[in-house]
Amino acid sequence: MCTLRGQLWALYVLLWAFASSTTAVTLRQVDTAAHPSAEPLLSHGRRIPKPYRNGGRRLHQSQAQQEAAEYCTTGNFTALYGAIERDLQPWRKTGITADLMDWVLRGVSKAPLRDKGVGIVFKGGKPFIITNTAAFETVAHHKRLIIAHLALFAALSATFGPTIPDVEFLVATADEPSSLLHRYGNGSNPLRLPPVLRFCKSNSYADILVPDVHFFMRNFTSRLLSVASNFSNTWPWSAKKQDLFGRFSPYKRAANMHAPELYRRGKGGKDICTVADPNLWFCDVRKHFIWEWARAAKRSGLPVDVAQQPKRDMLHHASHKWLLHLDGQSCSSRLEQLLVLGSCVLKEESGYYAFFHHLIQPYQHYVPFWKERPEEAETAMQWLASHDDQAQRMAAAAQQVATTFLHKRALMCYWLKLLQELASLQRFTPGPEGPEGVQRRYDFWTSVEEYMEGEGGRELARHKLENMEFWD
Repeated sequence: MCTLRGQLWALYVLLWAFASSTTAVTLRQVDTAAHPSAEPLLSHGRRIPKPYRNGGRRLHQSQAQQEAAEYCTTGNFTALYGAIERDLQPWRKTGITADLMDWVLRGVSKAPLRDKGVGIVFKGGKPFIITNTAAFETVAHHKRLIIAHLALFAALSATFGPTIPDVEFLVATADEPSSLLHRYGNGSNPLRLPPVLRFCKSNSYADILVPDVHFFMRNFTSRLLSVASNFSNTWPWSAKKQDLFGRFSPYKRAANMHAPELYRRGKGGKDICTVADPNLWFCDVRKHFIWEWARAAKRSGLPVDVAQQPKRDMLHHASHKWLLHLDGQSCSSRLEQLLVLGSCVLKEESGYYAFFHHLIQPYQHYVPFWKERPEEAETAMQWLASHDDQAQRMAAAAQQVATTFLHKRALMCYWLKLLQELASLQRFTPGPEGPEGVQRRYDFWTSVEEYMEGEGGRELARHKLENMEFWD
C-alpha cells in the first residue's frame, strides 16, 4: 500500500509540474450535466492540478496566516491605505475587464507602455507568472528587481495564504510611470486605462502605487528602522552639525512633456532639461544642484556639504541637522532612509511621489524646496536656522512616520489590502478556470514557487539576496 501510495503521489507531482510549465494554457468546456463528476480539463485533455482549483471549497488557512491577516486589519494602518483608494479611483465605476488586462499583459514591452515587469495571478493564495519568463533575460538589471518581486509574492503567499483573493495584475520595475493620462482621454476612458502597479508616479499618471521592492532587498526594517534610536542617541539634536548635507549619484531625471509638473528649471531659471525624444525630457537635476548651486552656495559662505563623493553611511548622515533629498530618475529610495535618522529633511518638490508620501506633510515632517528653482534651498536653510526647535520636532515626527508605517509588516499589509481591493474591481475570474464555461487564456503559466526553485533562486544568490526579510 505504501509503495502504491508513493507511486501515485509521484505521478501527481509529475502531472502538476507538467501543467505548470510555461506553455499556452486554456480550458475546454466539459458537459458537467452529462458528466457530473467531470473536472475542468486543460486544452490537451489533462485535468487541472488541484493546486490550481478552488471548486467552491474553502481553502485551508493556517493559524499563523489567520493571525497575519488579522494583524493587517487591527494594526491601525488605515492612514497608510489611503493611497490605495486614491489610486484605484479611475476604475471604480467600470471595473477592470479581461480585455483590458489582456491588452496590458500582451503589450507591456510595446508602445505606448514600453515597460519592464511581470504579470502575476494569485489563485487559491498561490502566485503564478503569466508573462514570458524568457523576457527576464532581456531587461538587464531589471531582472534582479523582477525576481525580488517574485520572492515577495512567494512570501505574501506563505504569510497570508487564501486571504489573498484570486487576482491578476502587472507590476512594473522601470523608474518612469507609464499610464500617462494624456494618452487615455485624461482618464475619461477607464476601459483603456492600463492598471499598472509601480513604485512611483506623478499626478499626470494613473499607475497604481506599491512599496518599492528595495525596502525588502535592503532589509530596511532590520538595518535602519530597528536601530532608529541608535541614530538619535549617537547624534542627539544638540550634537548635530548645523549644515546641509547630501551625497548623490548624478542620474538624469525623466520627465514626460505631457506631465508638466515634472519639468525642472535650474539656478536663475536656467533650462536644465534636454529633449530625449519627441515626448520626453532628460533633466540634469542632481548634476546642476551639485556642480552649480551647491558649489556657488559654499563659496558664498553657506553651510553646504553636497557632493557626489565621498560616499558616507547613514550614521554619518545622522551627524548633520539638515539632510538634502533630491529625487533620481524618478522617486529616490533615499528619502525613506533619511526619515529614520532624526535629522530634518529638505525635500525637493519634484512632482513625483510614492505610496507613503501622503503621510508626510511640509513643515510637519520635512521642509520643501525647489518648487520652482534650486535657490529655494537657501531660503529653507535660513528658515531652519531661525526655527531650530520646530526643525527638531519635524525630525522626530518624520522618524515616527517611518517606524510606524514603513516596517516590513506594514508593507506586506499594504500589498494584501491592495490585492484585495484590486480583486474587487476585476470583472472576470483570474486563472485558467472560469465559471460556467468562461475561461481566461494565458500564453504563459508558471508557478512562482517552481521558478524560484530554479533560475529565480540562482538570481537571488548571484546578488546575495537570499536573506530578504518579509514578515518575521
